[in-house]
Amino acid sequence: MTSRKTSGGQYLARVLAILFPYIHAAECIFRFDTGALFKKFLCVTLRLNKSLPYTATLLYILLFAAAADSFPQSRYTHYGAAEGLSQLNVRSIVQDKQGFLWAGTWDGLNRFDGYNFLTFHHDFTDSSSIANSNILSLGTDQDDRIWVLFPDGRINVYDKRTRRFRLLKYPDGSPLLSAAIHTPKQDTSGYLWTGLNDTIRRIDPVTLQITSYAAKKVDFPEASVRPSLVMADRNKIYIIDTLLEKYVITTGFDYYSLFVTSDKRIFLTTQKGELKEYDYRNRTIRTLAVFTTAKGTSAILNTLHEDKNGNLWAGTSEGLFICENFRSLTGKVSFKNFSYASPSGKVSEPVYAVFTDDSDVLWIGTISGLYKVNPVRKTFSFLPAAKNYRDLFGDSYPISMLSLEDGRMLTGTTNGLYMYNPANETSYQFTPQNSGYAGHAAFCIYKAPDGGIWVGTRRGLNRYDTRTGRFKEYIFSSGGEPFSYKNRIYAVTASEDGRFWAGSAGGLFEFSPKDGSFLVHTFKSGIVSESKSYILSLLAEGDTLWAGTNGEGLLKISLRDMSYKRFSAQADNPTSLSWNKVMAIHRDRKGRLWAATMGGGLNLLSADEKSFRRFTTKEGLSNNTVYGILEDNSGDLWVSTNAGLSRINGSDYTISVFGRNDLPDITEFNQNSYYKSPDGRLFFGGMRGIISFRPEEIKGNPHLPRIAITDFLLFNKSRPDMLGAPEIRLKYNQNFFSFELAALLYDHPGSNQYAYRLKGLHDEWIYTGTRRNIDFSSVEPGEYIFAAKAANEDGLWSEEQELARIVIVPPFWRTGWFYAVITLLVASAIILSARYYIRKKYKERIAGLEKEKLILEERNKTRDRIARDLHDDLASTVSSAGLYLQSAKQILPENKDAALQFLEKSTSILNKAEQSMSDIVWSVSPNYDSVDNLLLRIRLIAHEMCSSAGIRTEFISSGSGSGSVSEEIRRNIYLAAKEAVSNAVRHSSCTRITLTAKISSEAISLTIQDDGKGFSGSGNNASLGGNGLQNIKKRMSEINGSAQFVSEPSGGTSVMLSAPFASETK
Repeated sequence: MTSRKTSGGQYLARVLAILFPYIHAAECIFRFDTGALFKKFLCVTLRLNKSLPYTATLLYILLFAAAADSFPQSRYTHYGAAEGLSQLNVRSIVQDKQGFLWAGTWDGLNRFDGYNFLTFHHDFTDSSSIANSNILSLGTDQDDRIWVLFPDGRINVYDKRTRRFRLLKYPDGSPLLSAAIHTPKQDTSGYLWTGLNDTIRRIDPVTLQITSYAAKKVDFPEASVRPSLVMADRNKIYIIDTLLEKYVITTGFDYYSLFVTSDKRIFLTTQKGELKEYDYRNRTIRTLAVFTTAKGTSAILNTLHEDKNGNLWAGTSEGLFICENFRSLTGKVSFKNFSYASPSGKVSEPVYAVFTDDSDVLWIGTISGLYKVNPVRKTFSFLPAAKNYRDLFGDSYPISMLSLEDGRMLTGTTNGLYMYNPANETSYQFTPQNSGYAGHAAFCIYKAPDGGIWVGTRRGLNRYDTRTGRFKEYIFSSGGEPFSYKNRIYAVTASEDGRFWAGSAGGLFEFSPKDGSFLVHTFKSGIVSESKSYILSLLAEGDTLWAGTNGEGLLKISLRDMSYKRFSAQADNPTSLSWNKVMAIHRDRKGRLWAATMGGGLNLLSADEKSFRRFTTKEGLSNNTVYGILEDNSGDLWVSTNAGLSRINGSDYTISVFGRNDLPDITEFNQNSYYKSPDGRLFFGGMRGIISFRPEEIKGNPHLPRIAITDFLLFNKSRPDMLGAPEIRLKYNQNFFSFELAALLYDHPGSNQYAYRLKGLHDEWIYTGTRRNIDFSSVEPGEYIFAAKAANEDGLWSEEQELARIVIVPPFWRTGWFYAVITLLVASAIILSARYYIRKKYKERIAGLEKEKLILEERNKTRDRIARDLHDDLASTVSSAGLYLQSAKQILPENKDAALQFLEKSTSILNKAEQSMSDIVWSVSPNYDSVDNLLLRIRLIAHEMCSSAGIRTEFISSGSGSGSVSEEIRRNIYLAAKEAVSNAVRHSSCTRITLTAKISSEAISLTIQDDGKGFSGSGNNASLGGNGLQNIKKRMSEINGSAQFVSEPSGGTSVMLSAPFASETK
C-alpha cells in the first residue's frame, strides 16, 4: 500500500469543498454572493503570499465545482427530525382527500402540509389517542378517515372531524387483528375487508361492526375469477371477486408485502429480494426480478409502488429502484437505481415506502427520514453545460451578450469580452493583441441595422468587424481623460434617420461612425443632487428616443428638436412611474411600452401616456429589481430580476415565477445580459453563468392547490379543537382571531400564493402573496364565511373554497330578544306617552273650557255687577236727581229759593253719580291692574272727600307696588277703603285722616285711621257699625281678605284692611 503526502493547500481545498453545501445554504438564506466573497478572499491571499497562486486557483475551482456536484438541487428535499418529523424510520405514506400527506414511523404518526408536521403519539391517559406509536402501515377510505395498522395486528381508525382515534374491537371487547402487512381494503360499497388465519373479516364503515366469513381454500381460483379485492397474510392471499366469492390461497412461501397493479396483476415481495407475480390467470407463480446487495447477497424487497406514468418503483434494503414503463414488459423485468440525493450521498439505505401524490411528487420513506422528489416540468439549459462557467470566463460574470448567426455568442463580462461557442463549450477572450479590443468590461452589445456590432465599454464604443475579427475604438473625449465617467457606455441604439445614440454616465451622445464626431445632450431634472443625465437604457422609435436614466426617471425625447418629456416617480401618486432608475425599455407587439426599474418592479405605460400600471412582488413578480425584458414568440414577456425570472402573460397579465426551485444555479441576473436569438430562443446571463431555453418548452405546473386550515388561533393561542365543529362560535369579545392556511401542493410550497375574503365583512379578495397567516381583529358580531384560494408557483389559481363558518355571538344587549324587549318597552313608553299626552291635552282642553267658563262666568258676574252698580247707584242717584229737578221745576214760579235748593241737591247727586260711574270704569279697566294705580286711586278719592270737608289727609306707603292685582281684588279693596274714608268724613268729626299702605310679594294691607270721636267696641263685632262696616267686611271676605276695626270714644277709629294677591275670590 502506498500513501501520498497531502499539502496544506490540498487539505484546505478539501475542507472548503466539504463546507461548501453549508456555505451555499447560508447564501440562500442571507442572500450574499459566495463567489464574490471568495474572490475577495483569494485576492487578499494572493497579496499576502505570492507563492500561493496554484493553491488559490485550485481552491477556487474546487469550491465552485462543489456548487454543481456536492449541493443537492432543490428538486430533492429531505425531511427529518429538524423539520419536525417524529422519527426518521418512515414505514408508510398516504395522502387523504383534503391533500394532507400522512407518514407513519416507528415512533408516531405524522401529518404534513408542506410546511409543518403535526404528530400523533400514544397517550395512555387518553383513550381517544392513537393506540400505538409504532406504525406499520397506513390507508384511507371513502370517508377520508385514516386507517392505521400496528405491528401486533391491531387497527386504529382516525376520524379527522372528531379528531379521535378508535380501536377496532369485537363485541366482547377483544381487538380485531389483521395480517401485519397492510390496512383493510375498501370495496365499492364502502365495506372494508381484512384477512387472517384463513378467515376474511368485513368491517361496516359506519358502525365499525365486524363480520367474519370463511374463505374457500384453493391453490388457484378459476381463470374466470375477476378479483375485486386482494389482501395478504404472511404466506396467504385472500381474494374477493366481483361476485363476492371469497378465496384463500396458500403460497407455500413467506413474503414481505403484496401489491396489486392498476391492471390487476398481483405482485409479492420477499425478504430474499425476490419480486414474484401471482398469475391467477395462468395459475403460476413466477419470479420477475431479484435484488441483491453490493456483495451479492440477497436484499430485502420492502415495498412496491406504481406511478401515473406506468413506472414501477421498488423500495429495498439497498435503496430505491425504478422499472420504467413496466406494463409493456413481459417476462423478467429490470430495475435501475434511482438517486434521491440524500445528504450523505448514499443511495443504498433501506427504503420502506414509496408514494406519488396527486401532483406527481415522489415521496420516499427511508431509514433516515422522508424524501421528496419534484417532477421535472421546466427545461432550462445552463451554459456552459459540462464546465464551470469560470473555466470559460475567468474570474468574472456575464453582463451583456449577443448571439451571432453561426451560433457563437459574444459575451461581455466584468473583465472583458469573450467569444463563446456553445457547440463545443469553448471560449476565447478578445485582447489588444488578438483583436484590438482594449480588454475593458463590456457593458452592452448592440447589433445595428446595417449589421455592425457595437460594444459599450468603460471608455467609449468599440465596433466589431465580423470579417476581420478586429475592433475599432471610439472615445468621446474633448481633451479630457478617456476614462472619465462620460465615456462609460451603458446603452447603444440607432434611429431611423441613421444617427447613432449612446447612453453614458455623463449624458446622451449623438455621434457619427463615419468621422467619429459627436454631440453631448444632457437633461437637467433636479431629482438627484448631481443631474448628469446618467443614461442606462435606450429605445429608438421613429423620431422618438426613449431613455431610461439612473435616478432621473424615464425620458421621451423628440429627435427633431431634442425637446423631452420626463416621467418620474411620485410618492403620493400610485399611477406614476414606480422608481426613477430605469434599467430596460421594451415596446411589445401590441404597442405597449414597458419600463424595468431597479427597485420598483415593472411598469406599463398607458396608451395616453398619462399613467403607469405597476407589476411588483405584490402582484407576484419574483423581485422588484428588474434588469431585462424579452418578448417570446407568443407575446409573453420574460423579465430577469435579482431573484430569478418572471413570465408575464401578454393577454391577462398573470405572472409565473421561476426562481431557486427552477434555476438553482442562477437566480441573480445582470443588466443588459439578455438576448433573443432569431429562432426564438431566450438567453439570460447572471452571476453564475447563462441560461438558455425555448419558452414553448417551459411547461408550468398544471395542478391547482387545494387549500386547508391547519390551525385556528384565538388571541394568538392555538385552538385546533374549534375546527372540528360545523361552525366556529365566538363571543363578542373574542373578536381577535387568526387562521393558518396551507396550500396542499408540495412541489414548491414556499412559492404557493394565497388570497382570502371574509364574506359578510368584505367580498373583495385580499391577496397576501406567500403569507399564509390571516389575522382578523375588531370583527363585529354576526355570521361570516371564511373563503380562500391558492395559486401554485406558476400563478395558476384554484377555485374558491369556503373553509369555515364563523358566528360571533353579540352581547345580550345586541341580541334579538333584547331588541324585542327594548322595542316592546319603547312601544309601551310611546303608547303611555301618547295616552298621557292625549289625557293631558284632554285635561288642558277641559281646563281651558273650564277657564273659558270661569272667564265667561266672570264676565257675566262683571256684567251683573256693573248692571247692579248701575242700577243700584246710578239709576237710584239719577232718579233722585230727576225728582229734585222735577220738584224744582214745579216750585220755581212760587219759591225760587226752594227751587234753587232742589237744583243744588240734584247737582250734588249727579256729581255723586259721576263719581260712581268713574269708579265702575276704573274697576273694569285693565290699564289700572297695578298696585300703584290702586293706591293712587285710593289716595285721590280720600283727598277729594276730605278736602271738601276741611279734613287733612296723610298717605304713607312702603314696599314695591309694581306688581299686578286682579280686577276683583282691586275693586273690593278700593271700595272698602272708600267706604272707610267716607264713614270717617261723615261720622267721626275728625280733623285728620291717615292712610298707611304696606305691600309685600304676597299681600297688601291698608290702615285708615282718624282722630275723631270714635265709638265703643272694636274687632270684628258686627254691632260696631251700621251697614257701612258690614259692607267693608263683606267686600274683604269676598277676596279672602280681612277687615278689623279699632275705635275708642274720643280716641278715633282705625280700619285695617288686608288681602292676598294670589287668593282666589269667593
